[in-house]
Amino acid sequence: MLAAELTLTEQITPYIPLLTAAIGAIIVGAFAMWNRRKGNVETKAPSVSEIWARADRLERRARWAYRIQDAFREYVSRVRAGGSTELDAAEQAAHDIELSDKE
Repeated sequence: MLAAELTLTEQITPYIPLLTAAIGAIIVGAFAMWNRRKGNVETKAPSVSEIWARADRLERRARWAYRIQDAFREYVSRVRAGGSTELDAAEQAAHDIELSDKE
């Protein structure tokens, strides 16, 4: 009794899991190399001093925004009451403040 010849599908089917695993490993390796080149910045936890520095920057920006908002409200109130449209010293000072990222 002669064994029937195996078809192409029957010859390839046992190797499909191996090929799938190899392709998956190549894709995962490519992402790992790409992530290593980026320096894993997104996985680094900030230190306590970095957190406090960031909080201080945010607090300074919030104070600056509140000063601008208060100066604008005073300006609008003065103009609505019939006052001058020129900026006074405090409004001009609030307008001229520039907050850099390094502060």
